[in-house]
Amino acid sequence: MPDSERASPPVGGIDIGYGLTQNGKDNPAAWKFLASLVNGAGLQQALNDLNDLPAFEGHSPQGDISDHVKDMSARFMKDLAVAENQRFAEPAISDALENVLSGVAAGSMTPQQGAEKMQQATDKVLAK
Repeated sequence: MPDSERASPPVGGIDIGYGLTQNGKDNPAAWKFLASLVNGAGLQQALNDLNDLPAFEGHSPQGDISDHVKDMSARFMKDLAVAENQRFAEPAISDALENVLSGVAAGSMTPQQGAEKMQQATDKVLAK
């Protein structure tokens, strides 16, 4: 890679997703646990381990945390504002994934249907 006058932006994106199973949606304890991971004690522990960045502002590592970890967390949050999502080599696969994820999240397709659509998009790209 040739040198550049400016540093490339950090690469980021969601690497952990939380959800509930079909049976879990009717379980209050499952919802409580999910809320903890997103905006509670579970999130706080991940932040303290510097293993996650919060989805909401106002969260940071707390407790017996070194200044270095606190500084790194603040730097990562600052970098997040200009981070580029991880990219697939083939835009067609990336587009298909975004469409499938949106469809499954909206309930307009099942995860199985989404997997089948991803397979079709991948097969089409590989056949080129």
